Amino acid sequence: MKKFYVLLLMMVSSIGVYAQDDETTVKYGVDTLVISKVVRWSNSVSSGSLEQSYQSIENPYGAGKSSGAEGSSIIPGSGGSAVKSDTLVMSRVDDNSVQSIVADTVYFRGSVDPFSNQFSDSLFVTRFTHTLHTGEASGDANYLTVNLKMSGTLKIYARSLNATAADRTIKVTQNGRVILESVVADSQVATDQVDLAFFTGTGIEAFLGGDSGHYNYYLDHPQTDGDKTQVDVYPVLSVRAAEGDVTIEFPVGTVKIYGIEIVKCIGEEDVKPALLVYPGRDGILRNGVETDFLSAAYSNDPVPAIGFGAAYSETDNNIELFVPGQFKKGDVFRIAGVYSSENEKNCKLNVFTVENGNLVVVATTNPLINAMTSKTAPVEEVFTLTRDYDRLFIGRSDKTTGTVAYLTSLRVEGERTAEEMEAYEALKAEFEAVATAREDLIPLQERADALEIPEDVAACNYASVKNAVAIAEAAITDAKNAVQNVSDIIDAGDISTTNKEALENAFATARQKLDDATQAIADAIQAYDDAMNAKPVPGDITGTGEVTSDDFDLFAQMLIEGTLPQEGDEDFERYDANGDGYVDISDLQAIMNLSLDLNADGSTK
Repeated sequence: MKKFYVLLLMMVSSIGVYAQDDETTVKYGVDTLVISKVVRWSNSVSSGSLEQSYQSIENPYGAGKSSGAEGSSIIPGSGGSAVKSDTLVMSRVDDNSVQSIVADTVYFRGSVDPFSNQFSDSLFVTRFTHTLHTGEASGDANYLTVNLKMSGTLKIYARSLNATAADRTIKVTQNGRVILESVVADSQVATDQVDLAFFTGTGIEAFLGGDSGHYNYYLDHPQTDGDKTQVDVYPVLSVRAAEGDVTIEFPVGTVKIYGIEIVKCIGEEDVKPALLVYPGRDGILRNGVETDFLSAAYSNDPVPAIGFGAAYSETDNNIELFVPGQFKKGDVFRIAGVYSSENEKNCKLNVFTVENGNLVVVATTNPLINAMTSKTAPVEEVFTLTRDYDRLFIGRSDKTTGTVAYLTSLRVEGERTAEEMEAYEALKAEFEAVATAREDLIPLQERADALEIPEDVAACNYASVKNAVAIAEAAITDAKNAVQNVSDIIDAGDISTTNKEALENAFATARQKLDDATQAIADAIQAYDDAMNAKPVPGDITGTGEVTSDDFDLFAQMLIEGTLPQEGDEDFERYDANGDGYVDISDLQAIMNLSLDLNADGSTK
């Protein structure tokens, strides 16, 4: 008896839709599969409005018919209108009036396999005929909100704006956490052989693609094997999501969204709220490791990953995890990883804690796949904490050389009280404030390190230059102390509301002191330039810009030694203190008079 595959993914029809108000279930023996209703865009677009529709199907195995009543469930609306069903409510924010429905026939690959009870990215080829063109990057006036009435796998059918756009992303946020952030690039397209005959007529359109031996299923017709046509097929974005609101954004620019769906597999437990998600920005402290992109055989494009190149310690080559409250008994870890090597290795990841100074392993993954050779994506492993933990880390479990272990995905799920969530958000806000302050401090530290008086200026003996240098040195000290004060406040780690003003004032003071020091150095340089360009002062033998007893002593010594300059020498004018055109003993008397603030001939000024 042939094994029939049943497509559980609901597709838009070219004419009408099948709708059902109640939650739809599919029974396979004693198992129950809950299927969502999917948001899709209708080809019946009325002027001045955007129209959406829902579809759902019951198990067509043996019946070949939809259990829903025939007819339209299209709900017109525009701007911030919402569409409702038992399992999913979608609201669009389009205050800029940039969203539009456009005809665009595109094929996607990916659905839930009722026989393996897993979401698959390779089983079914499905078709949409219209898309929601988002119009521009998301913002306060342009985004989507979906309220999930059940937990499960959230699926988003999306493409980039054009074939050359490689920077478009879809970001999904739930409970203040990014649970999915993925590039939507048309470079991820693949090709498949499909029978277009199964994408005609009314009803839910579906095709099981693949090689010979796979079967086609169309809701209103018996299965047949027809002539195949090659088409481009795009992947479906998927992420586990808990019951409640999710926000779908497109931060970089316009994307095309063809459909949104929530599905739960047979026997799948409820998804708890996400406390930490990687790839993501929150909840991970990297100790000696960096986020990288891994070129993997199973992916057309490099995938985000955190690499561990050696054995871990408490302070090195690990990541420490942070969630609201402490880690609690019953928290669920979902973890996947790979390793990268030209040879096959036995490489694993450990989740560990530190107790009484000792590293204690909490869980170890199965051997990771080799990302350089495997065409299969890493399998997500699941384990549940059996007790509470204050701190948890992840590192590689062995000292295998010549390879790097990579964490490719991590999701920690658990229930937390509102008070715990609020406390965590406050702590995270403080961490973010500290991180932002550290970033703002970097250019100030760089400016402070660059404060320097040129050596020739600092060594100049001119009194005016020495005074300017002394002022600049004091200004530099004040500026560096002000920058250090900012650093001390940040290092204290408490940038709460009460300390925020103090930090802002410290930053302002540091910036002003840096400006003052920069100007003081410029003044010293200008004083030096003025001194060097000024006409030599007669009798200023030492080059200080004034005549003192030091000049008298130096001239007298040179007179005794016979080393006084001759006419035509560079400094002759300095030594000709009385201006008679000769340098001799009479200039010694003139220098003494000048040092006593008299004229060179001894008369009073």
